[in-house]
Amino acid sequence: MSPKLRRFLQYLRYLHIYLAMLGLLLMCFFAVTGLMLNHEDWFGSDEAEPLQEVTAALPQAMLSEPFDDDAVVAHLRKAHGLHGVVVDSFTDETVAELVFERPGYRADVSVDRASGEALIVVQNDGALVALMQLHRGRHATTGPWWPWVVDAVAILLMIASLTGLGLLLSLKRHRMMGIAVGATGAVLCLAAYLLLVP
Repeated sequence: MSPKLRRFLQYLRYLHIYLAMLGLLLMCFFAVTGLMLNHEDWFGSDEAEPLQEVTAALPQAMLSEPFDDDAVVAHLRKAHGLHGVVVDSFTDETVAELVFERPGYRADVSVDRASGEALIVVQNDGALVALMQLHRGRHATTGPWWPWVVDAVAILLMIASLTGLGLLLSLKRHRMMGIAVGATGAVLCLAAYLLLVP
């Protein structure tokens, strides 16, 4: 084996080991939550949690024209502990409506602009549903940055797979068996699709 090839394989080994270790926790997270998504009934996450309804009063200064969505959102967060991203809002002369979402959580707010009375309906689905929604990487509930984490884990998995393949091909004693096992895995995946997917 030439010195250049030996050095390349050494770099490949370092890349394989340390990049896989860098993303180890997140790769385990996506493996576990993928299993949870496939079997939601095992974890009771398909059962809806009861809604919580709260009435509140907004300060009259917030109800005048022009209606300030940002001030109302900040007040609701501080005074009533609402969380998440505002994914939807609607305002006219009589009512203002806001929807807050984050993984496993949703709060619908309806404000009567004449009286300042707000009805807050909270659906809190808990930690398991939050984990599964993080797995899906929905932009609306996870904010703008979490989908980049999902992409980074996917890239780490691809690099770990390809560097592992490169290392296997460099091992003469195990190369043919490794290729045969990899080909068998590919055939089994294709057969599963053709035979099991309607």
